[in-house]
Amino acid sequence: MRLPRLPFHQIGEQLNMPTAIAQAAAWRVAAELIRRHPEDLFAIEMHQGTGQYDCLSIFQRDDQFGSPIIQMNQAQFGHISPRSYEGDPELRHNWLDVLLSENLREDVIIPLEQCEGLPTPPETPATTRQTIGPRVIAEALAGNLMSTKRLVASNGVHDSSGMFGSGVCREDFEAFDAMVDQLREADDDRLDAHPAYRFWFLRYVAREATKPVLGIDTWNGIVWSKGSAAGDLMSMYDAADRDIASLTAQLLK
Repeated sequence: MRLPRLPFHQIGEQLNMPTAIAQAAAWRVAAELIRRHPEDLFAIEMHQGTGQYDCLSIFQRDDQFGSPIIQMNQAQFGHISPRSYEGDPELRHNWLDVLLSENLREDVIIPLEQCEGLPTPPETPATTRQTIGPRVIAEALAGNLMSTKRLVASNGVHDSSGMFGSGVCREDFEAFDAMVDQLREADDDRLDAHPAYRFWFLRYVAREATKPVLGIDTWNGIVWSKGSAAGDLMSMYDAADRDIASLTAQLLK
């Protein structure tokens, strides 16, 4: 299926988008897709090709083959590549398509759903425990773009095709005393059953330079911050009058 092209698509094909902007755009798309398909989709971080790519990868929970349906490469000249992509530049969006879209759902989200055979809901469902975490991450990254301190998101597993230090990022879990127990759950080889994949961390600057400031269980809507026990994101969201920007600002204070 050929995706509709926005007028500035060709310009975007020539741009080397900064990683911070690409990551914020990728999470904007991921959060919306997961929000529209809360029981079906989840996101992990992948570095395929022995680390050549930096992808926010969208999986279906019941996919027995463990193949992402959408890859969002945040590396140089990255794109959003649906699983059906066959090398045609017209079959994938670039980051300028996302950033300059006047209607993200019509221009990007619905075409991706149609391309990969996902049902298109008549309206976006209300925020739930499965979707509040991705929304917080997307809001945090977007709100931080103009800051002098770069905020980045990283997954609980460093997945690099089994190469160069792949494995659970234990040091991130250990940054929060209350999160250590999360690593004691049983897991198996399925991505949707491995507990560490559902956790994401937000930190300033680079992974090697600073410890995370937030840890988020994106499947169950739980958040950890320095010096505090696990918090219920949905309760916090309700207390913030269901305003995602207010909630995110409170978490990052």
